[in-house]
Amino acid sequence: MTHLPDRLPAAIMDRGVSVLGRYMDLTLQMECRFSHRLDLDRLARAADLCRVAEPVLGCRYDRSEPRAFWARLDSAPGSLLRCVTDESAFEQARRDMIDPYHNPQLQLVHVPASGGDRLLVKVHHLAADAGGTKEAVELLAGIYSRLKNDPGYRPEPNLAGSRNIDQITRCIPAWAWPRIFLNYCAEIWRKMVPLRSHALMADDNGRAEQSAVCGPLELRELSAERVTRMRKLATPVGATLNDMLIAAFLRAQVATVPWDGRAILRLFTTVDHRLNTLPTGRGESLGNLSAFEFYRLGRTLGGDLAETLKRVVARTRRRKASWFGMNSYLLETRLVNWLDDAKLIEKGEEMVGAAGRMGNIANALTNMGPIEERQVTFDQPAESAFLIAPPARRLLVLAGVSGYRGRLTLSGGAPENLHHGATTKALFDNLLAELPD
Repeated sequence: MTHLPDRLPAAIMDRGVSVLGRYMDLTLQMECRFSHRLDLDRLARAADLCRVAEPVLGCRYDRSEPRAFWARLDSAPGSLLRCVTDESAFEQARRDMIDPYHNPQLQLVHVPASGGDRLLVKVHHLAADAGGTKEAVELLAGIYSRLKNDPGYRPEPNLAGSRNIDQITRCIPAWAWPRIFLNYCAEIWRKMVPLRSHALMADDNGRAEQSAVCGPLELRELSAERVTRMRKLATPVGATLNDMLIAAFLRAQVATVPWDGRAILRLFTTVDHRLNTLPTGRGESLGNLSAFEFYRLGRTLGGDLAETLKRVVARTRRRKASWFGMNSYLLETRLVNWLDDAKLIEKGEEMVGAAGRMGNIANALTNMGPIEERQVTFDQPAESAFLIAPPARRLLVLAGVSGYRGRLTLSGGAPENLHHGATTKALFDNLLAELPD
């Protein structure tokens, strides 16, 4: 068995994500419902072995030096598996976030349910994004299933696989960087001119990270039949389901918070470069391999969803034709690499604070992608599965979407003090009202 190191370097994107931790609870969660019972002893053993197979899961994030690093925990402070007995305790567990500075980056919560079990798998965003979380759950499921027939199984640690974005950037030919630079300049212009954005936004007033509070978490499921009807509307105009959700989100913002017609319609989304760039569709190791994409519709929303969708599709086509999701790898990641952690947090607060004072905050919709059956097969596949996006505590709203077996699940949380009394519930109500029934 390979020796596990006491210390691992923090990847560039880990350190970048740490800035986002000032504004949201950075725990990603996958919830699965099964029609069978899980072997809890085997599940606890599988969780412990995940800390061996992917060593970052068994580390805490250490900020004691100018540049943070991962420090291995000799043993988990308590079991990685928490068992609760009722729905109310399980609902509370959804709101409990991982403390990445003292605990491992993986936690499980189990509750018995009628006809089967429910399982909540938590992975902190410092260790992995949504794509990495799906890989972590697949690792857990694979070890769990293998232990049934091979109880002495112990995986080899994945120490050779990169957790960094070098596996993405080396897929970009040298001649593409000038084009990406021009794309980046155009994006900066669209973010800044004009300055004011229309968004669901909260007053911040320099609130400390610890004092900010997230409102209730919202979850909504769209049935497979409804998703089929969405596809029928999207296909004739060359739209994806993601395009339709972006269009519906922008329209829902306007329906939730009064729009004066002058503020600019903007939205952040995400691109998973495992699926978008890597030939294998997988990272070499668990990590943060996603990037932001930016949508700007100006002051023209369109009279209905179909008109908004056409504008979104046109923008998506332009970007997918020119290094989609690569802009932030040009400068932001290099700034993260140059600055120590204290300066990184300071500059992040300055930039976001200035944007908040100018009213130029854009909300975010992260497409966390489809969940495959193999990723949630614990002896047998899950009956249902979905990812829960990290809820925002300061300034903005973050919503997420994931899919399984033809269904979609929306998730999200927002600060409790949104302007105009807005809530995530109202936003999701308006978003679903835009979509085909």
